[in-house]
Amino acid sequence: MSLNVFSRMGIRSKLALPIVGLIIIGMATVVVMSYRGSSRAIKAAVDEVLLRDVSITMKQVDHWLEGRKKDFAYWTLDPMFSEAVGDGFLAESARDEVCATLSRIKEEYSHFAVLILTDLEGNAVGASDAETVAESSVVGKKNYKDRGYFQRCLKGETVYSDVLVSKSTGKQVVALAAPVLAEGQQVGVLIGSIPMDALNGYFAFDRPIGESGYGYLMSPSGLIMIHPNAEYVMQLDLSQEAFGGELLSGGTGLCAYTLGGVPKLSAFATSEQTGWVFVEAAPEAELTAEARSVGYQQATVALIVVAAVIVVSFFVIAQLTGAIRGMVDRLKDIAEGEGDLTQRVDDSRSDELGELGRWLTPSSARPTTSWPRWPRSRTT
Repeated sequence: MSLNVFSRMGIRSKLALPIVGLIIIGMATVVVMSYRGSSRAIKAAVDEVLLRDVSITMKQVDHWLEGRKKDFAYWTLDPMFSEAVGDGFLAESARDEVCATLSRIKEEYSHFAVLILTDLEGNAVGASDAETVAESSVVGKKNYKDRGYFQRCLKGETVYSDVLVSKSTGKQVVALAAPVLAEGQQVGVLIGSIPMDALNGYFAFDRPIGESGYGYLMSPSGLIMIHPNAEYVMQLDLSQEAFGGELLSGGTGLCAYTLGGVPKLSAFATSEQTGWVFVEAAPEAELTAEARSVGYQQATVALIVVAAVIVVSFFVIAQLTGAIRGMVDRLKDIAEGEGDLTQRVDDSRSDELGELGRWLTPSSARPTTSWPRWPRSRTT
């Protein structure tokens, strides 16, 4: 708006436009700043909740996995395990005892699908699927030498595998392998397979997050181990995605990424025991919905305040400009010589416009004081 146009405006417009404009700009600034501040606060709170949740879950997982390692370390102290991997009549007798013992352990520790004892060549010499070697469908029929976790266990480590298909049950499992020692030398391997369904039953990795978010578990290589969409399990490799490297970077953190065209916010935590990565992810729009709701509420309140201020401002401006218009009309009558000099201008106001009105009111129109006339006294 040019200065010439503004200068040709009436007083009402000159007062109203700047006031209304400043009110709108001021309220808009307040709303935007408040929305940004509340959005940052809400997002920080959401991030904190997600990080705390994945961190606590993985600590619980690590504690549980460490407990199973201790179980294996305790069980393998029994000399019957080292005897069963040997040769001769005593070994054959020990193998039946191992089968019965492993079968009993499996009943007490239901999270194991099967427990298997192998020699250093990977041959199964005892299993929990039957009370005796003769009844077992595993002993003498299965070999585990080709498994990566078995080769790592031969180095004296107690290890967990990534998700794999069990040779004995055909289910998706995670295997735990511990060395069996005799006089300080490794003579065999004790293997326990934990179904992914059982593991997920304990920790609910595929838990819902918000309306459409979810959790999932992946291996250190990025392969999906547990996911609410069964089609992704052992099929989707997130290491091939642009954001995969960030999720697999180790430790705990936050990651924003887009998958299937949907922007997502996620938190991840890495297992110290296995290197597995637990992720909780949800669409960004859902996680920031509360911030938008707060923004809408603030905008609504701001609009109501602006409308109220505008109404009050126009009322006050109308009062001022009405009084000024009356004085202008009075001066115009006087200047044109056609005015009624006895006509009064509103001088009842207590402000400066009232004072101006009193000065513009002619003396002939002002109230006068008449004094009573007393009769003259006669001289007698």
